[in-house]
Amino acid sequence: MTDTLLPVLKGVSTAVWNVLPEWIRSGLLFLGELTGKAWTTLWDFVRDPIGSIQAGLNWVTTTIGTAFDGALSTFGSWVEGALRGVAAALGTALQGMVTWLGTEIPKAVGVVVEFAKAHIVDPIIAGLHWLFARLTDIVRGLISTIEGLFAHHSPITPEQALPIGIGVLVAAVGAGALATGLADTLSTKVIGTGLELRSLGGFITAMINPSMFMGAVLGVIVGVGIKTPLTQFYNRSFRPSIPAIAEAQRMLWRGSINEGQFRDIVARWGYGDPYETGFVELTKELPGPGDLIRFVVREVIPPATFTEFMAYQGFSAVIAGWYWDAHWILPGRGEVIDAFHRGVISAAERDTYMVLHDYSSTPRPGIAVSDQHIVASIAKTLIPRVDLRYGWELGKISDAGLTERYKWLGYEDDSELMADIQKFRVLTAEYSALRRTYMGLYIDGRVTLEEFGAKLVELKTAPAAIPLWTERAEKERERRLKAPPEIEPKAITRAEAMWAYEHGLKDVAWLRTTLKAIDLSDDRIGLAVDISDKRIAERMKPPKEVTYRDLTTTQIRDLYRFEWLPKRNLPGAFEGIGYLPDDAEKLAAILVDLEAEKAAAEYDSEKRKLRDNAMKDFVKGYILKDVLRADLAEIGYPTEAIDYFVADALADRERSYKDKLIDYYEDAYVKDLVLDEALADYTGEVIVDKDALDLFLMRAYVRKYKKPKAG
Repeated sequence: MTDTLLPVLKGVSTAVWNVLPEWIRSGLLFLGELTGKAWTTLWDFVRDPIGSIQAGLNWVTTTIGTAFDGALSTFGSWVEGALRGVAAALGTALQGMVTWLGTEIPKAVGVVVEFAKAHIVDPIIAGLHWLFARLTDIVRGLISTIEGLFAHHSPITPEQALPIGIGVLVAAVGAGALATGLADTLSTKVIGTGLELRSLGGFITAMINPSMFMGAVLGVIVGVGIKTPLTQFYNRSFRPSIPAIAEAQRMLWRGSINEGQFRDIVARWGYGDPYETGFVELTKELPGPGDLIRFVVREVIPPATFTEFMAYQGFSAVIAGWYWDAHWILPGRGEVIDAFHRGVISAAERDTYMVLHDYSSTPRPGIAVSDQHIVASIAKTLIPRVDLRYGWELGKISDAGLTERYKWLGYEDDSELMADIQKFRVLTAEYSALRRTYMGLYIDGRVTLEEFGAKLVELKTAPAAIPLWTERAEKERERRLKAPPEIEPKAITRAEAMWAYEHGLKDVAWLRTTLKAIDLSDDRIGLAVDISDKRIAERMKPPKEVTYRDLTTTQIRDLYRFEWLPKRNLPGAFEGIGYLPDDAEKLAAILVDLEAEKAAAEYDSEKRKLRDNAMKDFVKGYILKDVLRADLAEIGYPTEAIDYFVADALADRERSYKDKLIDYYEDAYVKDLVLDEALADYTGEVIVDKDALDLFLMRAYVRKYKKPKAG
């Protein structure tokens, strides 16, 4: 491979050297003389790339390493002087060189292309990939070595490095600009970016162009020593870049460029016409799978559109189906557990849901049970703390079981203490009753204070409460041993003495003596005796006679009307208020007849009301004629009366329709919906009398044209 490519590269370099103007050749030779072996080796690289790359790498590594290990300051001065010389030699000639490239490169095209046809195309196709892999590895190694040495030994400060780096850029621009010019001239389309510091292998592989290969060889020189800031300086000054296609897409979205400018950028990147339209289509954003699923769920798009747009994003119909199946919301873990507890799903179905919720059914390393088993276990409802106490009290839970269940509730370290507390709570009432019993025995003197205190300890009384119990017992014992206080007799009050005399329990002498004993004066004693005597006299009076009032005729009529007085008792009622028997019989008969007539009148009134309501419903169209006849028959009217009422209702309905029709015509005329002639024609079919028609038309005219009142 090396034997095949070496003559090719030498031929390319010779062809380039032959078309360079004399002033560029002189400048390059001057650079070689200026820095001695360093620039001679660099130029040998242009003339003999394959041989010079490895030799140059060895020389740079050895020379720079020796210089840094030896005299750092001397080598730093040599590098600084050499690079400043480069800037002085080529800086002033830069503009002239760019102008020369624009006029002379077309002349060189023929020489290069003729040589390329004979010696380049086939060898390049055979060895292109190997060459650029080799070049890339060597250049990266050289850059890494130099950067490593400078990182540890560089005597040049950042302020000194900037102007020196710019000088290196200016020196390298001769080869870089020449290569870019040749590449742009010989390309089928003008590649706006040219040779930048990109991956040379990928770029050349994509283009497969002899002229680009020649530019790549010269571009390696530029890539060896130019850092990112220097590349940006060069690009800004001499080689403006175009945006990437993704950046151009965002510019198109925001209106910074139009579609034509976007197509031009795509073309400058080397894509042909068929692909430009494709890139334009790619500028149109598509909703992602999540949004598409939401659109289908909310019935914005049909399922077929979902599959179609998923295909636009590279998803097959099968994968689109997976997305659709996975979008359904699962019941929450708590809801699944509740469904299992209520018998909606089985244990196997619950475990399946746990897997769908990403709980593993396989134990993790170092753990005895699986995540799924843990979740299923803690989902069980545990008996609460108080109910556990009741279970122990009922004998359903043992002492050990009570302790274990308190561990399940989270009392790991205090489960035994919690069990003792709850068992004590169960026996609290019994303990208290026994304490009070022993306290009573001590108060009665049947046990000693020491025995009572020992019982308090035995009954698990709190140590702080024992002195309080004993003190309480002693105080109660002292209280009971004291003699009961003497009770003074309560004197009889004045009211009690008077009541005893008035009801015959005591005589008047006792009353006077008792009142005297409670320190009443003689006048007050005499007054009390007089009051009691008067009360006695009042009780001895006979009861008053009761006078009964007679009923009035109206009251007798009301009693009969509301059926509180039967018909057969009417004559006796009238005799009771003073009427003679014959008159009483007549009044009773008259009352019965009057009430019968009144009831008949009320029935007829209710009957007429029902009839009128049925006829109104028929006139308004709420019921049909057959329904009207049935209602009248149900009320109790004979057939002849029903026929009359139905005919009357039909006439009323016709009159009602005519009245409404006339009103509609009049309102339409007032609102300018019909003209004068039309109003006369419409209403003339209903109002047949000419005078009545004229009167109606006059009223309508007045309504339409009358002026509203001021204010």
